[in-house]
Amino acid sequence: MTWYEKGDEGAQKAKDESERRQAEYSGPQRFWLAPDKSTKFVLLDSEGFFFKEHQYQKGGNWLNWETCLDDIGEEECPFCESDFRYSFVAAFTIIDLSKYKSKQTGEMVTARKKLIIFKSTAQAKILKQKERHENDLTGCVFETTRYTKKECST
Repeated sequence: MTWYEKGDEGAQKAKDESERRQAEYSGPQRFWLAPDKSTKFVLLDSEGFFFKEHQYQKGGNWLNWETCLDDIGEEECPFCESDFRYSFVAAFTIIDLSKYKSKQTGEMVTARKKLIIFKSTAQAKILKQKERHENDLTGCVFETTRYTKKECST
């Protein structure tokens, strides 16, 4: 065994490492719906995972989130100490059925596993649906539309 790779084996290892690093860096993909779009998704779990989360702007982009450290108890939450508000969110696993053309491969992409994060109003709606489905949303298909930029992106 050597500490290096050559040829096709090296190229494959480079590709695998790049994909691994990208997956580690980006973490689980979050569901987000652009304004004036619709899609369907399938819920894969029904229990949900509830926690405090801070959303903040960085470089003009609001798509930044950090779990609040307040309840973990190991250290003070720097966001709370800086008076950043948190949201108590519910996370579920879904299969996003939207389709798009990949910029890298040019292929149509669909049916991707993602996290969907529900805040306030959307959270109340999904929990009401859970009641209506005898507390089990597993496998339920939902269709959603976002009409304007000011509406919830989930």
